[in-house]
Amino acid sequence: MNGLNDLRLLQAPLRHMTAQSQSQHEKIAKLQRELREATKEVRSADLIYRKHVLYYARKDCLQLATMMHQKLPVELRELIYELLCVEPDRPIAVGPYYHFRKYDRPLHDPRYRFVPTSRHPYVVSTWPLPRTDPAYAPHIGVSANVDVEIGEVSDQQTGSSQPIDSNDTRMTSGLTERVMETISSTPADQLRLNHEDEDTILPDGRIKEVHTHKPPSDMALPYSHFLDPRYMGPEIAFEIQKMYYARNTFSVCSVEQGILYFLERDSGYNMVGCNDDGTPKEVPKDLQLPLPVYPREHIQNLQVRVKFEQFHSDMPKDDMTDYDKYAYEQRFLRFTEANLRGLRVFLEHRHEHGINVEFIILTEFPIAGDVRTGLAAQCNYVNFLECIRNPVYTMMHDCDHISVKITHYDEGISAFPRDITGIFGLTKEQWEHEKSVHGYFAEEMRRFHVAIPGIIEHKALRGYPVSELIPFLRQRWGMDSWLATRATHPVSDGRYWPEFFKATSQE
Repeated sequence: MNGLNDLRLLQAPLRHMTAQSQSQHEKIAKLQRELREATKEVRSADLIYRKHVLYYARKDCLQLATMMHQKLPVELRELIYELLCVEPDRPIAVGPYYHFRKYDRPLHDPRYRFVPTSRHPYVVSTWPLPRTDPAYAPHIGVSANVDVEIGEVSDQQTGSSQPIDSNDTRMTSGLTERVMETISSTPADQLRLNHEDEDTILPDGRIKEVHTHKPPSDMALPYSHFLDPRYMGPEIAFEIQKMYYARNTFSVCSVEQGILYFLERDSGYNMVGCNDDGTPKEVPKDLQLPLPVYPREHIQNLQVRVKFEQFHSDMPKDDMTDYDKYAYEQRFLRFTEANLRGLRVFLEHRHEHGINVEFIILTEFPIAGDVRTGLAAQCNYVNFLECIRNPVYTMMHDCDHISVKITHYDEGISAFPRDITGIFGLTKEQWEHEKSVHGYFAEEMRRFHVAIPGIIEHKALRGYPVSELIPFLRQRWGMDSWLATRATHPVSDGRYWPEFFKATSQE
């Protein structure tokens, strides 16, 4: 009987709790709908706010830049440009940003798109442009007829030349339309609002930044506002961009055709960057200069970060035979050589002044391991050197007024970067002799010289077995050790130089 009484007594409370639970769920669902609607409204308001700020910033900067161009002599303007755009103490990171972390997209090579060249630019116009020319406008569909005095605009826009009340919140339909046409096309246009700020503020007020995935916020990057013709006008942008590329050191990584894209494309492409798949974005008309600026024609200091440190970490670990590892290494080196070919554009179109080029070889060899692993690492390193051999000697001996430096960095080998320029010791006559070998450049992509342990000689695909590593280093490179920083023996004719495919001709 007690059980039946308990059931009767519990029915009413259960019905009440069920009703309460249902009511709470309905409230939650309602609040979730309201949150979604509010979030949508905030995003819409943020978008409109960004457009207004962006439009105002461009117009305000353009007005100041126009006044500067009209009233200051070129000597004073250049002093201002230098203050804005020259980074005297640090290289400027360009291209895919893997300067301080391993490359994490193994063998990713975006397809190359045709881009305008100096012979076929996308804009043909006279230079300099008069301020009444429509191409001078900083925005699509916006007149460039802006008066110099702040607080006044032409009567073409307002119907009156009277100063505008800064407290008047009303906007004409024409102005609203122009504002809403504003497009964010460069990373610098991505305004970050207060509620989106994820920076860490230190106790002394400084902002803590992590530079592994993005460059410092105060770095003068190719898409900075003071290089943008929408903010500065085409004449100022043209002047400051030339100084920017001539006076700074630029650092680019040997991945995703970053070298080619940076050096072959004009400055407009460097402003908009690339798509997620690594291919270049289209350049909006308002970013196109009447006379394009090509970085390759102005750069005097270039740093090439040759990315090898991901070689071992990206190598598949499961059921890898020695031949699988050998094939992986070949693909990896072909990928790197293909990326380094972008330097040819730079050498073909460079200016005649002195140029400094530094190759930074980045490796991360296994610290611990057996003798076989250590020997394989030595073979890998020698092949890495072969990968940059042609571009280094081409710059040293085939090009005038180029200074070349090669630096190797591997924390497991040395806590400090090692200057290994001295191991590239061929004289100009020896380099000409090496190039004269029949089929030298035709075989360029097959030059993987020293095979890892386990690959017997007749399987070493135009390479040499690991047992010949020491004589190979001495005869071809003039080194006694793979860690040498300079050549101590003369390079001499023989089995390993100048030809590199004799190994397969011997049984």
